[in-house]
Amino acid sequence: MRKLLVAAPSLALLLSAAAAAVHPAVAQAQASCLPGRVMVVLDKSSSMRTGSIAGRTKWSIAVDALGTVLTEFETKAEFGLMTFPRPNQCSPGGLDVAPALANRDEVMAALSTPPPTAGNWTPMAQTLEVAATEPSIATGDMPRSVVLISDGWQWCSPYDPATRFDGVDAVGSLNAADVTTFVVGFGGAVDAQALNQMAALAGTARPGCNPNSTSPADPNNCYFQADDAQDLIDALRDIAGDVTTEVCDGIDNDCDGLIDEDLARSCGTAC
Repeated sequence: MRKLLVAAPSLALLLSAAAAAVHPAVAQAQASCLPGRVMVVLDKSSSMRTGSIAGRTKWSIAVDALGTVLTEFETKAEFGLMTFPRPNQCSPGGLDVAPALANRDEVMAALSTPPPTAGNWTPMAQTLEVAATEPSIATGDMPRSVVLISDGWQWCSPYDPATRFDGVDAVGSLNAADVTTFVVGFGGAVDAQALNQMAALAGTARPGCNPNSTSPADPNNCYFQADDAQDLIDALRDIAGDVTTEVCDGIDNDCDGLIDEDLARSCGTAC
């Protein structure tokens, strides 16, 4: 009788399979998944606490909006957090939570302490410059993005008008590091002209926008203008959806276990 000989699997393969069966994280790491990396750069100036919308502080609205969106997207992209200033006045912000998948709880814990009612100013440009060199966002093969959320102007005391558009230069530094910047203005006290120029230089200007607009009330601003809690959630959802969009590259961009799903492309020839 002829016997069928079957090669035995290697010990390494057996151990790998066993590890994947016992530890789901191992199986996930073995998948072809390259999520985008997103650093939220959140304004922690005093006006975020003293300013309010519909009876709630802007800080509490922003924290809740981030919690809502991270619940929906934390397994689709690596989210991190920087806040500014640090520790106070006009010191540049710094890293609070390094970007990672499924770290909503860490981000929310870092946001548990609100800003003081006075003494925190708005060094957004200085903080974006720090982000451009922060290793956790400035390096990596995955798509990398910064989401700036601010309720005010580039402002330190005493105010120097010459610094008004420093944020535009900071976006240029992020561009040079191959980091895409999304700009969100929160409330009616933002510097629309500066934010519009920042969004335009970042390449994330909204379609059909007016880069020369100077009013937060202009419906055609290039940045995302959020005037209430739902506006902020919608803006962050739009951005998160953009950075987790599946593209035709043979990689599971949104880490849902499927590769290049739900894609369509136009014909290149008459065929």
